Amino acid sequence: MFRKARSFVFIFSTLMLILGVTAGQADSQVRPAHDTYPGYIGSTLATNSVMSQNQYLSTGTGTGLGGPDFAILQGDGNLCLYRGADPSQNQGGIWCSNTSGHSQVFAIMQGDGNFVIYKGTGPGNNQGYLWGTGAHSGGSPTFGITGWNASTGAAAPNIYVETIGSNNMYHVVWSS
Repeated sequence: MFRKARSFVFIFSTLMLILGVTAGQADSQVRPAHDTYPGYIGSTLATNSVMSQNQYLSTGTGTGLGGPDFAILQGDGNLCLYRGADPSQNQGGIWCSNTSGHSQVFAIMQGDGNFVIYKGTGPGNNQGYLWGTGAHSGGSPTFGITGWNASTGAAAPNIYVETIGSNNMYHVVWSS
């Protein structure tokens, strides 16, 4: 039994080295080098969190399925999903909210499950609705980005809103 466990540890460690991951760094592999490009805020946006213009979410450095992807609230007011780890590595557009033409916008993951883009500089300067995913029931809504489809295992860049249901399972209630 000890020999099998030791073999598993060796194989796992070897795999992590091949992927460039060392002990304690597994989580850092999925993050872009956010110190090289400003605006990185993670891979998800929690309930009541705000996304400002030129901030972005990223799937990471691209060692996973489908390569890196990022979603940014652009300076023109458009929320867009792109291939690449960050705006400096933009490899082409995938999806946009079609809300360009607004110099001051912010987005918020509301408690009602609606991820919304508003005109203005923040919740204290809300100047009106531009776009949203719609309200969705369930607890702890989150806005996020993923580079793969969990049901098929295929590369599928996507931004989504998910909630936690009564069974404590995550449910995707909107996706791009």
